[in-house]
Amino acid sequence: MQHWFYDQPNTEPETWGDPATGIQWAYFSASDGVTISGVSNASEHLTLPSAINGRRVTAIGAHAFLGCVGLTSVTIPDSVRKIGCSAFTDCSSLKSVAIPEGVTEVEAGVFIGCTSLTSVTLPASVTAIWNGAFYGCSGLTAVTIPEGVTIIGERAFEGCSRLTSITIPDSVTIIASNAFSGCRSLVSARLPNRVTALGSCVFEGCSSLSTVTLPASVKSIGLGVFTGCGAVFVEEGNPAYRSTPEGVLMSADGGELLHVPISTVAYTIPEGVATIGAFAFAGCAGLTAVMIPDSVKRIGPGVFEGCARLTSVNIPAGVTEITGGVFSGCVNLTSVAIPDGVTAIYNGAFNGCAKLTSVRIPEGVTIIGECAFSGCARLASGRLPDNLTELGDKAFECCSGLTSVRIPPGVTEIGYRAFGDCEKLQHAYILNQACEIHPEAFEDSPIEIVFGPPPEDAAPAEASFGASK
Repeated sequence: MQHWFYDQPNTEPETWGDPATGIQWAYFSASDGVTISGVSNASEHLTLPSAINGRRVTAIGAHAFLGCVGLTSVTIPDSVRKIGCSAFTDCSSLKSVAIPEGVTEVEAGVFIGCTSLTSVTLPASVTAIWNGAFYGCSGLTAVTIPEGVTIIGERAFEGCSRLTSITIPDSVTIIASNAFSGCRSLVSARLPNRVTALGSCVFEGCSSLSTVTLPASVKSIGLGVFTGCGAVFVEEGNPAYRSTPEGVLMSADGGELLHVPISTVAYTIPEGVATIGAFAFAGCAGLTAVMIPDSVKRIGPGVFEGCARLTSVNIPAGVTEITGGVFSGCVNLTSVAIPDGVTAIYNGAFNGCAKLTSVRIPEGVTIIGECAFSGCARLASGRLPDNLTELGDKAFECCSGLTSVRIPPGVTEIGYRAFGDCEKLQHAYILNQACEIHPEAFEDSPIEIVFGPPPEDAAPAEASFGASK
């Protein structure tokens, strides 16, 4: 094994050969000690020296052992006080490591991709675990975070798919975005009573997490914190949030619905709810029915993403935009009525709704975003609303049942693969003679482009798409 990494620009490291092992070390000297920056001729079991040429080893440099795929174990001397970012990134055979007392931070990305890592010992001196520290450590099964840690950084444990339990001490006040997302084996996670904020998607995809208790101390949470999780219960006295007996999470005033347990099959949203928060029902694969009251004025991004058994949804009249990814992956959704007040259908709104057979697009819609109807294979011929001005890239890509389309005069550009792979698309009627067409706008579609109206424009018609035969 040989790995040199120069983490100090325009400076080459010194080298030292250990006479006892024959291992060559690369290092940098500083007033406070030696920083190891690389190794050569190492075996799979590596013991770092505590001193080089009579000087204490106090640090492991950034990227020092990056990609040392043959390394299975490492012994770090007690003299080390700092382990640099990505020091052991992609050491895919590394099984265990003990971080010595005196190290105060687990730096960003230090163990990214250490897929064989099953255990790690964190000393009491650690106060912060930074971004991506254990990202993708899919072999890690349990972690005890020492008392004294105050922050768990973004994606710190993301993708630790075998992690079953995590002990978070009361000293932690902030858990950043995606800290534990994708930890699908996690069955318990106690949130300490000093946490004040949870970043977006902290527990996203933790499908084995059946219950979580939100402490009274939590004042703010990001989007999709509990996406794909079970019931969330709020401690009494929390001023910002409350929960129902079923574990549905809501704002304290009841105006926003934030999370529904992943096991939910049918749900009636209470009257008075004005906003359905981002990803509130996302991942509820068994959801077959949901009733939305007229009080709802906004449905956030990704709300019904991946609700594979949902066949229809009523969108209240007060909703004015169809947000990004709101029905993405609803593969059994067959029809949807979009209210007249809607003015925009954003990116990926109906992406992958393969059984969507009809959709009426209101005349007031001016924006259809990127991938808005991509993969809606059963949509056939139809017309876009006359007020439309923006048609995003891949908006109708892979709509394999689409046979013709009328593009109104306000559209000045047809972007990349807007109608790509629409294998039955025969006619595109473009009403703006100056419309710019991307060279791949109709890629792999057997299209005839006509600058002018289709024959049926002789009579008025609503903007709509019907079913493919």
